[in-house]
Amino acid sequence: MPETQAHTLSGVAETLLITLYLRAMESQRPDALIKDEKAVALVKQMSDDGRYDFSKIRLLHLSEANKLVIILRNQEFDRYALDFLRRRPEAVVVHIGCGLDSRFERVDNGLVEWYDLDLPHVMALRRELLDGDRARNHLLGCSVLEDAWLEVVSVHRQRPSCFGRGCFHALERSAGQIAGADVA
Repeated sequence: MPETQAHTLSGVAETLLITLYLRAMESQRPDALIKDEKAVALVKQMSDDGRYDFSKIRLLHLSEANKLVIILRNQEFDRYALDFLRRRPEAVVVHIGCGLDSRFERVDNGLVEWYDLDLPHVMALRRELLDGDRARNHLLGCSVLEDAWLEVVSVHRQRPSCFGRGCFHALERSAGQIAGADVA
């Protein structure tokens, strides 16, 4: 184990490892629909240091169709982000429910101001495994239902955008509606 504090995931937060694993597996195919070398490296790192046993994911027995849907959804979110950034190159993007996704690296245009947002314990793990805050890529550890992240990104009021992925299904319907109203 590394000397840094071990951060573990459980419950809803643990589901981020499914998409991470599937992106890594897909990236290694010669005909890959998505290339995410960061996911490949993270799965290897987390397996090698005993942080997570990815055989748990293999035990889920996801159908090939379900795996394909997850990969296609990731591919589409990348495409949406790239298309949006072509139209608004200096936009601000808030990647809600980012988990260990490396979308910033896949779509960075050199101008976007990017905020990765997830629960505090997920962001602690992200800081431990990936780079921390960088120029134009900021990490926010809080719930999407808290106002703290809105206050942080409000400094860019003239160019806001919101890009959610992977978290709204976990919110109760009313909370999701409230969150959607707050960020629209």
